Amino acid sequence: MAKIKEKVQKDDKEVLLIAQDIKFAKSLACNNKRIRDRALKALKKWLQLRLLRMPFTEKDFMIIWKGLYYLTI
Repeated sequence: MAKIKEKVQKDDKEVLLIAQDIKFAKSLACNNKRIRDRALKALKKWLQLRLLRMPFTEKDFMIIWKGLYYLTI
């Protein structure tokens, strides 16, 4: 029973991270400069907090890099 509970909690964390990624992507891609600026500040804060809680993997950095690269095109 404990293994199932741990797996559910891990899945919930992954879903939350994906939801946050989508929120940032939408805000950073917005046409309104004010919304983009706010999203950039929020992203900076989120990255700092995430670094304290969970270290980044190489895969995480590649996802962030690709997202920011394609955002600027």
